[in-house]
Amino acid sequence: MATMYPEYFPGEQNPENPEFEVYQTLRMLPDQYSVFYSKKFKGAKKGKEECEIDFILFDGKTLICLEVKGGQLEYNGSEDAWYQNGKHMDRNPDRQASIGNSAVIDYLRSEVSNVNVGWALCFPNCELPAHAAAPSSFPLDLVIDQKGLFDVQGGIERIASYYSEQHGRSGASASEKQRLVEKLTRGIGFVTSLGVRVARDYQHILEVTGEQFDVLGDLEINPRMIVKGYAGTGKTLIAQEFAKRLASRGKSILLLFFNRAVANTVRYGLGRDSTINCTTFHSLARQLISDAEPDWWKENSRKDDGFWNEEVPLKLMDVSLDSLSQYDAIIVDEGQDFKRDWFEFLEELLVDKAQSHFAVFYDEHQDIFNHWNDLPWGAAGVPRKVLTKNCRNTKSIVGYIKKAFPCDVVPFEDSPQGVEVVERIVSGKDAAKNQLVADIKSLLDNGIDPAEIIIIPNKPKPESCIADIDRVGKYKLEWMGRSFKPRSRGIRYAGISIFKGLEANVVMVVDLDDVGADEISRLLYVEGSRARTMLYVYRMELN
Repeated sequence: MATMYPEYFPGEQNPENPEFEVYQTLRMLPDQYSVFYSKKFKGAKKGKEECEIDFILFDGKTLICLEVKGGQLEYNGSEDAWYQNGKHMDRNPDRQASIGNSAVIDYLRSEVSNVNVGWALCFPNCELPAHAAAPSSFPLDLVIDQKGLFDVQGGIERIASYYSEQHGRSGASASEKQRLVEKLTRGIGFVTSLGVRVARDYQHILEVTGEQFDVLGDLEINPRMIVKGYAGTGKTLIAQEFAKRLASRGKSILLLFFNRAVANTVRYGLGRDSTINCTTFHSLARQLISDAEPDWWKENSRKDDGFWNEEVPLKLMDVSLDSLSQYDAIIVDEGQDFKRDWFEFLEELLVDKAQSHFAVFYDEHQDIFNHWNDLPWGAAGVPRKVLTKNCRNTKSIVGYIKKAFPCDVVPFEDSPQGVEVVERIVSGKDAAKNQLVADIKSLLDNGIDPAEIIIIPNKPKPESCIADIDRVGKYKLEWMGRSFKPRSRGIRYAGISIFKGLEANVVMVVDLDDVGADEISRLLYVEGSRARTMLYVYRMELN
């Protein structure tokens, strides 16, 4: 594949946009090609003071300035005028391309002294008529039309041959090639701030893969289904989409989570008008018990895990089934955090145990509460699917967590490579704090919004390296709370028990000094996969 600058299309990925269509097509050129998109030149000595070239293609021997025009094109030779969708064009495409061509030569100078440089036109939405005669202003060999995009390499080679015959140059040396690429990327503003890079990587992390569509199709036809998905493979996304599909058909839906912050975030995304009952298992239990015995909660409630995970489920068994709401579908995300008997209770809430939908999504590797013991359904013919393609994280982050915690997860092929994971080896708590603060300041200085940053400590705050950090610069350090607000004005921290199931552009994992090697491996899998585009890990140096 060609080397693309930038690596991903910087605008909306809209197939109706002719430049996006051409960008995606040029990406498939062989790897000897470098393709530069949307290059603007200022201060050229020849031609206009400023011009922009849609694409520059360079293979070492030939450099082509490609002008792209969408819509239905027409050239009127008697008027020397161009029309686009029947309307007169203020700027002729061939003249635009020629001006850009002159600007490139003027800018690159010695770097193209041995290169065949020329311009060409690309019309992705229309075709040249059969046996068309070339106008005097440009040869038809310099046009790639809609049909020509099916063999874009052949079209580019035809254009290259035209200019090779015209100029007869042998091509750039290896050092000249390198200088040319460096000059283009340096001089035309390809180097952007870290904040822009992170935003662009996030924009191009694809949320839906063919694997996920297959699972959605299977969920539609199977009343019971178990879906195992590795970190970042879209379990919550599929659960939401399946719930919305069923709700749109008038079905009553219970969408359950373990983590309150995840449930709150998903509920907010569904909107106020949604009919889906989106909640946590414990919130559902409290509501059902309080409806049946209003005084029980006041007399018995405690804050310890034993109360929530043992006493509350047992009390649920005493609630009369006749008083409970019934659902056409129950969808459980974070299934690894549910206990086996919880599923047995939920089954009683189905309208029809044989035909109503019951779907469970889980990842036993993220069972940080030690609740997982498979499902009561066992192997009784219930279909099971596995999601392996990570579509949440950059390839760099997937590679890092996979190295730390070997498993079958793989990055989605179209996900961005992203910046490398930053692993800091620190000598102690104070060194970790100082390095963390320095890194956050650097991120902020490079355009990262404070709301994009989440710190995940592996100790209570008073014992953590962030214990005495109240603010970084002008931004407060604050606890995330029970819901994730994407427009926060501060830098937030949250333990993994709160943040598991959520995600942020930048995640910083701290306080790994008292954690065993095996546990660190699993924590890096669970916590590291919360980072969409940038991951920082702070570890103590070995004695």
